Amino acid sequence: MIRVGRCRKVLFPRLDVPVYLNHAAVSPLPAPTSIRLQHLLEEHARDGLSGVFKWSEELPVARQNLATLLRVQADDVCFVPNTSAGLTHVAQSFPWNEGDRILLFEDEFPANVVPWKMAARRFGLTVHWSSFAGVVEHGLGALEDILHTLREVRPRLVAVSAVQFQTGLRIPLEALAEACRQVGAVLVVDAIQGLGALPLYPEDLGIDIVVAGGHKWLMGPTGSGVLWMRRALWDQMDTPHASWLSQEDPFGFLEGDEPSLDQSRPVRRGPVSVEAGMINYLGHLGLGVSAGILHSTTPEAISAHAGLYLDQLEQALVARGFTSLRRSESSLRSTILAVLPPEGTSVSTWAEWFRGHGISISTPDGRLRFAPHLANALSEVSLISELLENGPD
Repeated sequence: MIRVGRCRKVLFPRLDVPVYLNHAAVSPLPAPTSIRLQHLLEEHARDGLSGVFKWSEELPVARQNLATLLRVQADDVCFVPNTSAGLTHVAQSFPWNEGDRILLFEDEFPANVVPWKMAARRFGLTVHWSSFAGVVEHGLGALEDILHTLREVRPRLVAVSAVQFQTGLRIPLEALAEACRQVGAVLVVDAIQGLGALPLYPEDLGIDIVVAGGHKWLMGPTGSGVLWMRRALWDQMDTPHASWLSQEDPFGFLEGDEPSLDQSRPVRRGPVSVEAGMINYLGHLGLGVSAGILHSTTPEAISAHAGLYLDQLEQALVARGFTSLRRSESSLRSTILAVLPPEGTSVSTWAEWFRGHGISISTPDGRLRFAPHLANALSEVSLISELLENGPD
């Protein structure tokens, strides 16, 4: 069992950074994942084709580990290279009608904007915009403005992140999903900034589609990710990315004594159509290992630990003159804390100072972002507080 807040030596024994608060960017690779990947590479080097065939036998376990985190059926889960690829697949496969409306948000990371804009151009769709800026500033009361826009626009699809990358705002997905259901809209959630650290159970929340890259809170290798959608939607998708592994009995012609290549084999629908060719076995199997590590605790325990860590860190930063962008409502808080620097100082100056003191952070869109995970000890906050007394200003 992983002890949240006390597992750095177990998970990240080779991590050189004293205080790693950059899980919202890229997670270090956990030791069990790194070791398993090394073994897989050795099998490939030693056994060639037979080594790769062994990998395919392990893939269902990795798929189930991800399904368990989402509390969904593994048959509705597929692997994707990253968030962008997963969202692009949905955007290009969705059963659009010309004139359909899409609701997007100005605060989104571009990965959850560009695929929809490209689909709009290709299929003759109309893009409408809203923003969570009011919720960041005023709290849940401002959510009604967004819901009003949704009811007024009546979109075919709404695309949103589970957590905003700049501010750490946790989107009230259940309320958004209910509003989508009322107008008949499909809700697509980019979960890369939450899955692995927050309880994100799409069927409980009423979400229709979830996409998440694996290299952040899931602690997986880069080039790995997960896509889930409701079975009824899988059956409606018409993928432009199908290839030979999308067919019925794709391996049949590679075995046996007689030629059996048949170009008339039908293409299957569902998750299998996405994994269309030789996939990134190493990345996806590594992601499965990391997802299995997360089963040693719960998203609820991780988010509670990160929340306590950020409560203390926020207090120290505000006392030093920083402005917190974190909401007071617990339902709007994630495992990310974003702040603005003290008046008269710059983001870049403080970022350089933090990094120079062994504290790894990011600076997305003009904010300083702190993102602890299950291995960050609360004692790190005391170290940061002491260092702040002699900051660059």
